[in-house]
Amino acid sequence: MDIEPHCLKTLSLAVWLAISQAACAQQQPLLPEEVSRYVARRELCEHLRGEIPDVPDASLIQQINEACKGVDTELTRLSAEFAQNPQAMSALAGYKRNLERSSP
Repeated sequence: MDIEPHCLKTLSLAVWLAISQAACAQQQPLLPEEVSRYVARRELCEHLRGEIPDVPDASLIQQINEACKGVDTELTRLSAEFAQNPQAMSALAGYKRNLERSSP
């Protein structure tokens, strides 16, 4: 049985497309941009809060205040906005609320 060259090209293309689609379907969906930005900001906030020495440096305190201001409100807003997005909710789930009111 001989296969026509144009049929072989079409078959090759179909196989390539099927493999490409399967690979794309297995990739994890990306987080919404707002959630990614929040996660980065929150990680910086928590890192800085863990760096406070016994005698706090005024510039460090200012950095912490800038990094952490509004994180509680933003977490509540993002949780409501992306409540139906499992990846977003998974990324937000590990953060405690009322961070701004708690001491570092």
